[in-house]
Amino acid sequence: MTKRSGIYKIVCLTNGKIYVGSSKDIDFRWRRHRMFLRNNNHVNSHLQAAWNKYGKSSFTLEVIELCDVSDLIKKEDFWIDETKCLDKSIGFNKRDGASGGTTISGEDHYLYGKSLSEDVKAKISASRVGKCTGEEHHGSKLDWKKVRRIRQAHKNGAKIKYLAKEYGVSKSAIERVVNFTTWKV
Repeated sequence: MTKRSGIYKIVCLTNGKIYVGSSKDIDFRWRRHRMFLRNNNHVNSHLQAAWNKYGKSSFTLEVIELCDVSDLIKKEDFWIDETKCLDKSIGFNKRDGASGGTTISGEDHYLYGKSLSEDVKAKISASRVGKCTGEEHHGSKLDWKKVRRIRQAHKNGAKIKYLAKEYGVSKSAIERVVNFTTWKV
């Protein structure tokens, strides 16, 4: 079977919500989504909850657009905006796709409408004094460009072990990157 590179959406036929994603091998990626969903271990808790509630027969995959691998990030970001799947009433997407894990903001963020007290702000600021993170850290082997590539490659099926070797970092460092424990926006 020939690999199809492009943008896809997973559709919940029961409630009409969608998940938009990209892959250099759409069919492989769909198999991985289903494997994680069947094992109740999908990273997207909203998609997992719908799968658990409605069952596998309520979900289908549709190819939105085939494109070259080099265009995946740009095209995925376009289709996430176009379909408005970050809106919880429309879709399951939680962040801005392949662009490197932009965090949820606006009304969807748990701190929306709340402000931190001056005391809390001072404590946060004091806890960060003298700490360098990300590419500013003197020992960092990664930068934002590499982080985006790592996340996209992992999303497309690359193994943690392979990525660690390719980028010269530990497997746990790659796990923290792909799980958004580190390199948060």
